[in-house]
Formats: sequence, structure tokens, C-alpha cells
Amino acid sequence: MKKIDELTKTQTKIKEFDENDVSEKIIDHIGIYENAFTSDECDKLIEKFNNIKDSSYIFDGKEQFSRGKHGRDDIQIFLEHIDPLFAVSLMKTVTERVFDRYSPHYPELDAGDPLGLFTAKIQRTDAGGGYHIWHSEDNAYDCRDRVVVWMLYLNDIPVENGAATEFIYQKLSIQPKKGTVVLWPTSYTHTHRGGFLTGDIPKYIATGWYVRMPKLTQ
Repeated sequence: MKKIDELTKTQTKIKEFDENDVSEKIIDHIGIYENAFTSDECDKLIEKFNNIKDSSYIFDGKEQFSRGKHGRDDIQIFLEHIDPLFAVSLMKTVTERVFDRYSPHYPELDAGDPLGLFTAKIQRTDAGGGYHIWHSEDNAYDCRDRVVVWMLYLNDIPVENGAATEFIYQKLSIQPKKGTVVLWPTSYTHTHRGGFLTGDIPKYIATGWYVRMPKLTQ
């Protein structure tokens, strides 16, 4: 019985994060970092989303465009409104594990006014949904300070179910893979969309933006 108990404990042991497991690939300034988050960490973020009971915290993507669900079809929560400390922890982790690997490739990111993070959003897309409109992340006045996007895939989506992140000018499609973080410039050069989702597996992501902040003066 003792041996069986020890085997069970070994099999159910949660895999801890290991920075040596993180792989880096940069394609046309799009950084792709696999294994940046563990499976358990991703599950906790999904659980955080699914446990939201107050509908006032949930934003419906269909309301963003006049075309309704033909423009965008997903639902979102902003973690900083619900659990600020949890949001700060997530943004700090993204920075330490991913952004600090990506930014040395582009010294200009550190050359200007400081970059900061204020938003950590979790988003769920159900079958039939997606962010159908080609867009960039700084194409509105209130988004003008955005510099770099970060996005974490919280679950796997089979290729046959779609839901890839598609970049039109780079001719690149990235399939959601649990624990992978993708970073890219917010500007029109990296116009993209979230592909149409089929099947019975919802797509979950966490995302946010590095923005320019005013330089503090002494």
C-alpha cells in the first residue's frame, strides 16, 4: 500500500515552473515563448474567469462593433477590477518570464519613457466566436500609448477547430497552445485577428499591453 501511495503522489505532483523549459522564437518581431506558464497556472486563471458571479464585471465583445457578433464574439473580464493583487502578480510574472527575454532584442523599448502595465484581461471565446475584424492594438485614440501586446494561451485548441491568431502581413498563424505567451508590436504593421472557432472546446486567453508612461521628474 505504501508503494502505491508513493506512486500516486508522484503521478499527481504538480509540475513547477522551470525557466529552462521556456523556448523562444521570434518571427518578424513576434515573440513566441512556449512553456512560459505551467498547466496548473493556466488552469487557475481559467478557474478565476469561470468563478465570476457578478455579470457587471463581464464585457461582451459583440457590443464593440456595429456588426455585433460578425465583428467580434467573445466575453472578457478585467482582473484589475476584480482582484488587483492577482492581476499585478500575473503582469509581474509575464514581465519576468517573457518580456525581459524579448526586450533585449529591441533596445528602443527601454530608450524612451518607461513602460508600464495596467491591464490583465481574461477572455473566453465559444464555438462560432472569434475576433473576426482585422485590427491593430493602437488604432484608437484611447489606445495610442500601447507599445507591446502580450497574450497567454490558457488551453490547447486543435488545429482543425481553428481559433489561431493570424497576422495578415507576416502571413503567420499561431495555434493556441497552453502555457505559450506571444508578444508583438501594437502598430498597424502587425494587423491581426482571432480566427473562427469550431468544435466544443472554448478558447481561453489572458492578455494586456505595455504602455508608455510619463517620465517622473524629481
